[in-house]
Amino acid sequence: MTVSGRTRPVQDLLLREREAMYALMEEHYRGISRASFERDLSDKDWVVEVVEEGSGTLLGFSTQKLLEITLEDGEVRALFSGDTIVARSQWGSSALLGAWSRLALELMDAHKASELYWFLICQAVRTYRFLPAFFRDFFPRYDTATPGRERMILDALGRQQFSNAYDSNHGIVRVNPSSYVLRPNIMDICSVSRPDPHHQFFVERNPQYAKGDELCCIALLTRTNLTRAGRRVIGIN
Repeated sequence: MTVSGRTRPVQDLLLREREAMYALMEEHYRGISRASFERDLSDKDWVVEVVEEGSGTLLGFSTQKLLEITLEDGEVRALFSGDTIVARSQWGSSALLGAWSRLALELMDAHKASELYWFLICQAVRTYRFLPAFFRDFFPRYDTATPGRERMILDALGRQQFSNAYDSNHGIVRVNPSSYVLRPNIMDICSVSRPDPHHQFFVERNPQYAKGDELCCIALLTRTNLTRAGRRVIGIN
């Protein structure tokens, strides 16, 4: 099977493509409804897709939105990754990450004059692991406290995007009646990881992750903040 990744404006999606996205979400999440899915999708700017070449079958996607917040010392932007799912057959593929990286690089170049972060919410340790793999500095993390300014950025983004569901004391989006949660069999697989400090930190910081709580995280999107693996994925020498 040959697959490719691409990014498209949400407004360009056809009805059948939205239906395919919802079907993929429903297969992997419980508590989801078509209305909540459509409401969340309409709030996003882009969708990063993984499709099978030839047939065009959707194999994964991640919705994206460019957020803006204002702090006392100026404006901050953040690329927020929302609903994200990849079919099990593609868990070893880098197609989705590669397409997302191209979008991130375009935004990095377009917003050189202001700070740009990646705003990621993590319901499973598998997601959290993207941060130490691809970024030198990110927060929160096990080996250093989140600095005051980064904490303000996290709180501002969390409140703006999630309102009362955001728990500022712990930096977590709490599960609520409108939340949808990974199905137990998917969560079990996503939680398998090497028992290292990153894994332990995530479990300790977000002990209710299996019930749907999500840990809010940020990483500065700059070339100098990328690890060697991050530079390779994004395509920077």
